[in-house]
Amino acid sequence: MLPVISAIPEMLALILLLILLAFSMSDSVYASNRTGLFAACLLTSTLASAARLANIAYQSIADPAADTLHLLALLARLFTPLSATLIFTYALARIYAGSFAQRGGRIAGTSIWLIFLAYAALCVTNHSHHLLFIPGDLEATSLAPLAQLGNLCFAAQFCVVLVNYLVHRQQTDHGFHHVMIIIPFLAVAMAVFQAVTPTMNIDNITLAFVLLLLLVCCQRQHVNRDNLTGAGSREALSALMQRMIAAQQPFTLQQVSLLHFRRVNRRHGLATGDNLLQEIAHEIQHTFPSDRFFRFNGTDFVIFHDHIPDDTCTAQLSTLRDRFTNYWDIGGKHILLGASFAQVSYPQGGTTPEELINNLEYCQLQARTLPDNAAVIFDDNVRQKLANREYINELITSSLSTNRFFLCYQPIYDATGTNPCAAEALLRLRDEDGKIISPGVFIPAAEENGSIIQVTWMVLGKVCSFLSQHKDEKLPPISINFSAQQFAEQDMCSIIKRYLDHYQVDPSQIKIEITERVFTEINDQLMKNIEGLQEMGVGLYLDDFGTGYSNLASVLNYPIEVVKVDKSLLSEDENSKANDLLQALVSGLKHLDVQVLIEGVETLEQSHRMQDIGVDRMQGFYYARPMEENAFLSHMAAHHIA
Repeated sequence: MLPVISAIPEMLALILLLILLAFSMSDSVYASNRTGLFAACLLTSTLASAARLANIAYQSIADPAADTLHLLALLARLFTPLSATLIFTYALARIYAGSFAQRGGRIAGTSIWLIFLAYAALCVTNHSHHLLFIPGDLEATSLAPLAQLGNLCFAAQFCVVLVNYLVHRQQTDHGFHHVMIIIPFLAVAMAVFQAVTPTMNIDNITLAFVLLLLLVCCQRQHVNRDNLTGAGSREALSALMQRMIAAQQPFTLQQVSLLHFRRVNRRHGLATGDNLLQEIAHEIQHTFPSDRFFRFNGTDFVIFHDHIPDDTCTAQLSTLRDRFTNYWDIGGKHILLGASFAQVSYPQGGTTPEELINNLEYCQLQARTLPDNAAVIFDDNVRQKLANREYINELITSSLSTNRFFLCYQPIYDATGTNPCAAEALLRLRDEDGKIISPGVFIPAAEENGSIIQVTWMVLGKVCSFLSQHKDEKLPPISINFSAQQFAEQDMCSIIKRYLDHYQVDPSQIKIEITERVFTEINDQLMKNIEGLQEMGVGLYLDDFGTGYSNLASVLNYPIEVVKVDKSLLSEDENSKANDLLQALVSGLKHLDVQVLIEGVETLEQSHRMQDIGVDRMQGFYYARPMEENAFLSHMAAHHIA
């Protein structure tokens, strides 16, 4: 007859472990070595309970075979310490943030496995000495000379973990802290239960409760996971980096940033977009099976690597980049999506989570200026660029209050090439030493840090003041460059009107230059601002036509007065395709009552060719370079404008 009393704790343990195992397998967590390790803990604990139940059941039958009895007893005795050893290994993985690169982690991990292997060796040879257990007699097992050796090994392993936890508790996550606080109370409760029921073996039920505790406190952290993709959250990444830095363990971050993802949502719907994100997350997990990954924000993922060779990181990243050159098949829809990639390592790329993320995002910004699927790795060259950008940002901030910004004006000539009919205000910046900083340097920096809005209002104020002070000179309209960020402002038109009213400037004297990047994200605010400019009488110029974003829809759908054609379409060869394209463009725009301004005219031959093609306006060094206020006024006076 089956000894029911002995089987009860094993049955309870088996039921609990099967529930935990099924629950853990059905719940997708983001990839990590610890996830697989925890699954191994559950599996071996389940096998330990099953083996002990089988051993108890087999002993209850009449005349059991000695070899089978010994094998079942051996399995029951091996699986329990193996499960405990795996649980202790998992605990060390939590303490050392998933990596045993530190010397202390290697020593601790080796120690607990040597203890297990020594005990396992005694178990395997037990048939010859019976020092640990007596296979055929449950009641007599406790009489074996080394019957308590398993408990002593367990205690020794626990002491190893406890010492490492106390030494490295500052770098350990909060979930594991809770486990270590609860463990003593659980140990006391199980000890009392064992004292009350000395005939029961509660090793496996104890391990089951420990695994339940680990699952609740460590594995199940919904707040640190993204429900859509199963990736870790930004907060989880920050906490992991803090623990790794506290432990001084090297690691690498790789960021995948999806490009133009809003187009997917607009064209195919939000459901398809969500499915695509899930598919991309699955691809990342498949490419980096042993690493964790996090959803940094809506369309950015960060892959976290423990310290592995740089060439391995680069090879894996190359595989992922290649995947983005192919279509994604989502519900029968074939979607081609670009991405940019960035990489930074600790400690070379930063010594704090904030510095690492800042450097990673800067690499990502650099990658986005390159063709799709480009990657930028943080190195000394990138570090110098970042230092220069920070210097420029500081210079922009200080220059707004110290008036180091100044304006130059470049005249724009009519089709005859003899009369200035307009001018463009060009912003310039001097550093502390009086050296001129290129607009190609400080304008992108101002757009990145958001100060471009304040800078643009400063330019508008300077232009309005200049026009107001020189009303008698009857200066031509002056155009000002506005960024896409400016058109996202709700009060853009009201601010422009306040400047015009304050300086008593006719709205027709101000022209706003925009690029087609403004139209890449059409929204209600953009349309309201365009309509507001039209109502005020402030004209719109379309700048940089022909530089990559160009399409005639921008001209057809919006009140554009002048299209400024980029100098890239200005060819020295009068028979070139560029000239043919330009002539067709001029002809088409004239039918729309839109004037064409060609930029970059630098020679007499170019000027004559543009006149033959029929452009309405010309701008370039051949006519006049950008000049400061006094020189500009003199130039206008010399050309009979005053």
